[in-house]
Amino acid sequence: MSNFLIANVENNDYLVTTEKTFINTLHFGSFNVDDFKHIAFDPHVFINEDEYEIYCIDLTSEIELSKLLNFDKSDKSYTQMKELQIDDINYIRLHTAKYVIFQNITKRNIVRKSFIAEAFMGKTKNGNLDKGRQYTLSSDGQKILVISDKFDFIYEKKSQKIYFHKISNIINIFPAFSKFFRDVAEEDLIKLKNFKLIDFDYKPIPYEDGTKDFNLISGSHSVGLIGKLNLKNVVNFSDNIKKFEKLSIKKLQEIISDFELDLKVINKKVQIIKNKDLTSFFKVLFSRFHIDLLTDDKMENKGARALKK
Repeated sequence: MSNFLIANVENNDYLVTTEKTFINTLHFGSFNVDDFKHIAFDPHVFINEDEYEIYCIDLTSEIELSKLLNFDKSDKSYTQMKELQIDDINYIRLHTAKYVIFQNITKRNIVRKSFIAEAFMGKTKNGNLDKGRQYTLSSDGQKILVISDKFDFIYEKKSQKIYFHKISNIINIFPAFSKFFRDVAEEDLIKLKNFKLIDFDYKPIPYEDGTKDFNLISGSHSVGLIGKLNLKNVVNFSDNIKKFEKLSIKKLQEIISDFELDLKVINKKVQIIKNKDLTSFFKVLFSRFHIDLLTDDKMENKGARALKK
């Protein structure tokens, strides 16, 4: 089976090319999932891309999701794209013998530039063949689709497994995959509001940087000053509440002091006044700080997961 490139335009699939030389230049299609360490997807488990770790979901028991990835195997099944409608492309996917490799197309993939390029057809601006020139000039801001070197996710046909670094990249194309990643709910916010080691009611005078009262619970998901990242952190907190209920304020104070964090503790509770405070609190809670075992330096990491016992 020859490799071929498909563009999804307004939810319709079109064949872009089967041209081998061009396809071989697509770096996003050169990855092999066997080169990665596979981590079963858990929204609360951190992976390290620098260590070639990648999330994996087995879809053999997910019949409806598998159907979404059951594409025609032959390029002959697709209509050839006649005109490149760059602004309307949702995503591209590369079909190989082993994989289907996806890349989202966003505004960042589209540029309008003047350029000098090698001439494939050797045509001048008026369309006549120019045998004396081996390049073309464009000064009219021609629109170009830039294909990234990175994939967004890979579907392995035989194993029916999907590999990715961010599940949001899959959800952008297939919203049904949101079943693996839930949004924050009112009950999650209530758990955080009632957590014994934090206080949202402290009102410093004057407010720092003019910050108003940090009102977490407002009767809906519109929670004012909480950032998107912290809304995800709230879900992580809520799902692991039993583990965090065992913590003591003494332990939290030690970490806050040792790492010189800008968090106030009053009446044995960490005071949450603004989104920045909540970010720091979650970093403490999720073990984002540690001491380097070799140098004794104080370190901050993007994430952590427990070693297997």
